[in-house]
Amino acid sequence: CFYIITSRDNEIVEFINNKLHRGATVSMCTGSFTHEDKKIIITVLSRTQAMQLKTYIKETGDGSDFTIITNSSDIIGKGFRSMI
Repeated sequence: CFYIITSRDNEIVEFINNKLHRGATVSMCTGSFTHEDKKIIITVLSRTQAMQLKTYIKETGDGSDFTIITNSSDIIGKGFRSMI
């Protein structure tokens, strides 16, 4: 599971949608120190896709993106395990 705080959300979401063939949720957020408005992108990926996204963010960014990567033990919903 990726949480990406960024000001270049359109570029990253395009990569997630078109290259990784995954979806994402994008919301507004505000930094507590900087008070800057940014977007947070939340997406769930396989290990291979996670490495691709991590590499993409590192190679295309300027170091201002903030990324949190967590392991998820159970993912329920469309494209993953059914709730039923």
